[in-house]
Amino acid sequence: MWTTLLRVQFVWLMVTLTLILVLLPFPALGDVTIRSQTNLYEIGGGTAEELIEEMAQKGPLDVSGSTRHWARTNWRISWQYRYVYRDQTCVMTTVWTELDLEFIYPLWTRKAGASARLKSSWGAMMRELEAHEQGHADMAIDMVEDIDRTLEAMESDISCERLNADARRFGQDKLAELRQQDIDYDRETRHGATTIPPLRD
Repeated sequence: MWTTLLRVQFVWLMVTLTLILVLLPFPALGDVTIRSQTNLYEIGGGTAEELIEEMAQKGPLDVSGSTRHWARTNWRISWQYRYVYRDQTCVMTTVWTELDLEFIYPLWTRKAGASARLKSSWGAMMRELEAHEQGHADMAIDMVEDIDRTLEAMESDISCERLNADARRFGQDKLAELRQQDIDYDRETRHGATTIPPLRD
């Protein structure tokens, strides 16, 4: 009887383990890490005109290094992966992708002594400015997730050298696509001017 019970328990255990192995998902290939930081540059104007002038003088430079803007979002996307050749196909086994975001905004240091109207105007401007920069960030987040998903699924029935070359080319093409998206977004919104309200005293 005990032998029979042990045999039944053993069979039940094996079935249970088999079900667990079938039902539990395999470890995810992709591992997306997103980090964000905000840096501020100080301005001390007391009027709307002075604030605009200081932001034009101290704001972050664009990619070309020739034009300053009131705010900016910088991004850096990187990835690593491992692959293995099995069953006559080279497949990805592990993929890590990372996105580093940097937001740069003005910090108004003389806000306490300003008029109520200018404070209100500044608050409205900053909300729309942050919303515009978040648009840049959202595009970068969408892109890093797209890169991660595609790299996970990549394989080659030719060689691992081909898979590596295809992955590198794909990643670089995606970075170029994101840079163009940033350019198009700023052109369409005139760097946020279509939604950012003017500063008023």
